[in-house]
Amino acid sequence: MEINSSNLLLQDGGTISTSTFASGDAGNLFIRSSEAITISGKYLDTLSAISSSAPILNERLRTGLRLPPEPTGRAGSLTIDTQKLTISNFGQLSVINQGSGDAGTININTDKIDITNQGGITATTAVGEGGNINLKAENVQLNNSFISATAGTNGSTGNGGNIGIETGALILQSNSQITANAFEGRGGNIKINTPGLFASPDSQIKATSERGVNGSVQINTTQIDIANSGIRNTVFQSPQPFNTCSPEPPNLPSELTISAKGGLPASLDDLSSTTLGWTDSSVPISSQQLPQSTQTDNTENIVVAQGWRNNGDGTVNFVITPDPSDDMGAYSSPLKSSCIKRVPDVGG
Repeated sequence: MEINSSNLLLQDGGTISTSTFASGDAGNLFIRSSEAITISGKYLDTLSAISSSAPILNERLRTGLRLPPEPTGRAGSLTIDTQKLTISNFGQLSVINQGSGDAGTININTDKIDITNQGGITATTAVGEGGNINLKAENVQLNNSFISATAGTNGSTGNGGNIGIETGALILQSNSQITANAFEGRGGNIKINTPGLFASPDSQIKATSERGVNGSVQINTTQIDIANSGIRNTVFQSPQPFNTCSPEPPNLPSELTISAKGGLPASLDDLSSTTLGWTDSSVPISSQQLPQSTQTDNTENIVVAQGWRNNGDGTVNFVITPDPSDDMGAYSSPLKSSCIKRVPDVGG
């Protein structure tokens, strides 16, 4: 089935769907809207939805229509092409198979996807293989909502579906979920390509299996902010001063404490390029500017100091080549990566 429109609105239980109740496959559904598609709300127990399904009907209908106890055909696939897709207030865009067949595939190509208040994009099966979900959008935002490619119930072996997201920015707020789970089969695979991923601490991206092998989550991004994202207007408290790493007494391990919101550097060589620092408690994080890196053509190699010399007036000079006359208390025990200890983010 194919639908073309400028604007498409489904609300208060309105649905567009294809279905199968037996061995045949459900039809595919293609919707192109030049401006917007909105799916919102429900009426009693009927959710507003665009869907393709293989449902199990009640016994009276199955008997009257001479249908099998459960469908064995596949759910169809959905293809959505629009400038803006909005799913809200329990609205659903889904491919579901309650029988033994597989779910279909969901393909979405749009500028913006906005999913809020328990809205969802789902590809779900009871027994068969979970369906795949492919999203391409400039921006994807979830607020208390979900994207799920889940397979299986107790005793079933279907594998979780795969989720692929390509977007300029992915934002997860208020317990939003992206999942590709299974019960006894293998968890699905989630692959996200985005320059920026921003997620609140209670949001999750996972591909697990209750009793089988967990799936994989691959995120390719240049900017990721989970615990202290710009989603929340968080104010951070300045950390307390700390003592430098010292080898005394010799029988105790040394520690260098890094208290910051920039994340622990991969190695000591990355300390100079990592944004540590802290935020003044009186200024919201959204109003502060991070330092910008600069590049110059005529740069000199930085030589790492090997110790220091006590000047006797309360000051010290760092030295490259120490000699026995220098005060080299720290030189005898060079700093190791194990010396770094991460403390919890302040204000996170």
